[in-house]
Amino acid sequence: MAPRNGREACRAVYLASPLKFSTTLHAFGARAFPRYFIDPWEKDPWAWQRHKWHRSRQRQRGRWCYIGGPMSGVKTPGWPDPKLLGGRALVETAARAQSAKLEDFEFWHQVAERAVSLRDVMNVGDLAVVLHALLTANHRHPLLMKTLSRELIDDVDKLSLNEAAVVANAYAHFNCVSEPLLNSLSQHVTRLLRGQDYIDGHPVFEAEIIEPQSLAVLCKALAKLKHKDTVMLQAVNSALVHGIESANFASVSDVLSVFAEVHQPFEADAGFWSILAGKVPGSRMTSLCPAFRSLGQLRVSDASALSQALASEILSGLRAVPAAESEVPLLAPRGDSSRPSFPRFPAFAAAGPLPLALLQLPAAPSHVPASVGSGFRAQAASRTNEDLMEFGEALPGNLSLEADLMDEDPEAAGMQQMRVGRNRRRWYNAVSRKMDALANSTAPKVPYFAEFNAEQNYSRNLRGARVAQALEGLRILARKGGSLSSASDSSSSSSAIPGGRGEALQEIKSVHAEMLQTAGPVLSAALQGLSTAQLATCAEVFAADAAGEHSATMGAILRESVRKLSNFSVPEMRRLHAASHVSGVLDPYLERARFRRFPKALRKELRDQAASSAEA
Repeated sequence: MAPRNGREACRAVYLASPLKFSTTLHAFGARAFPRYFIDPWEKDPWAWQRHKWHRSRQRQRGRWCYIGGPMSGVKTPGWPDPKLLGGRALVETAARAQSAKLEDFEFWHQVAERAVSLRDVMNVGDLAVVLHALLTANHRHPLLMKTLSRELIDDVDKLSLNEAAVVANAYAHFNCVSEPLLNSLSQHVTRLLRGQDYIDGHPVFEAEIIEPQSLAVLCKALAKLKHKDTVMLQAVNSALVHGIESANFASVSDVLSVFAEVHQPFEADAGFWSILAGKVPGSRMTSLCPAFRSLGQLRVSDASALSQALASEILSGLRAVPAAESEVPLLAPRGDSSRPSFPRFPAFAAAGPLPLALLQLPAAPSHVPASVGSGFRAQAASRTNEDLMEFGEALPGNLSLEADLMDEDPEAAGMQQMRVGRNRRRWYNAVSRKMDALANSTAPKVPYFAEFNAEQNYSRNLRGARVAQALEGLRILARKGGSLSSASDSSSSSSAIPGGRGEALQEIKSVHAEMLQTAGPVLSAALQGLSTAQLATCAEVFAADAAGEHSATMGAILRESVRKLSNFSVPEMRRLHAASHVSGVLDPYLERARFRRFPKALRKELRDQAASSAEA
């Protein structure tokens, strides 16, 4: 094991490396709680002994003054102590604190502890209210979630559809998984949606109004917990088709997204899709983009009017983005308009001459014995030359090396390179977190910190994710259009082709071109909010453009992909590499990563493909 100072030195070198690949979190993601699995309840034969011991300890400390008792703890001004409240008073206090947006950890902790004590005397409706209040306060109490799972399973037949959605949403938000509870909730919701009776022959709720919003919340919660019930989803499908007149577009979009996520087909007639198309105007991009992607993933054939309405509304939303937000923001000096603005630092440099220092491989280890050191170093030197020549041949014409490897005087060239590197500092030092390029230039130094607004970054990343969803739906639509064109080309006579198919194909192509033209600048300014799968999909979408008008957007996508390369899976790396070569926009760092950072099996596969194509 290396000494501590050696490990710190290696860490400093890694931080200073301009080619480090780091895991990136998205600013718009929700708070990730650790997964908590709730085992099926079993009777504990030793529970009475622990209860007896705790009660005796409480009596010894005093009835009211023991630690953790009702007279101890933090007292929130203006709010009663939850430990002194009964069941109904606890529910009313929790609902009032929820509406007042009270933020007090100790108060909500005492509410959860009191709910654990009073769970036997409270009905399931009141328990759902307490769970909803804790969800609003974002207070997670695993013991409460574990304890209430048994109570909810026993009295699940007394829950309404709205309360069942609230319970499922609370367990999904706090990432608590109880398979018996989820099965009970799904079966109960199926009975409610189909109007089935229980064993006693009396329905629980005779004339309950089914709210599409409750269905959307319930389906999203169960999908987040990886619970799929085909029978319940079919019942949701039927209920949503019958209640489409009173449903809003956002709820239907959420349900369609869940069906596409769990790979469940959605069955509806043409009338349903036409009614839904009439609800599209005026909807937000948060609902339009997921619906557009889900419509393509569900392979709906009778929704041409809905596709056109979604595409036109998404285009209107993209055009409404201000020009300042669709460009890379600048760092304007604070309170000084005479200074020039400095651009925000990119993740990597633009495509250009590749520095020779990036191609240098590490030398042979110094701890190799002298008897085998010469042969090992000779083998490493030959391998270095082979790798450099292979990498140099793989580079395109516009990416050339700064210096010739086969120089007449390599020693003099190396000394010159060292002198240049010593005198010319880099533009940014990753260890000191300062701009070194500005120190040796005539530009003024930056004595201030860049302003950071979490809300703006959240909106930017969310905008990028929504645009990526729309482009994914556009990619599926383009594939469908390609299948239409291939079917029309395979026909023997043009008279046999219906006139509507050619018009639909032309419309798909026009929508594709216009959406790419409009979404390019917006996407380039919000690439930080895209996941790895979305980056690979967007690269494929822009690479399929034969005109080549989106080379700048494609280059930005590749640079952001290199920054998040450690998060890419092997299929996503393969798709990204193929899209880069199809578009003709090659990033030097991605090409270097192809030989150094890709998994070994993928590197061999790409090398074999290149060899076979060269032979052909």
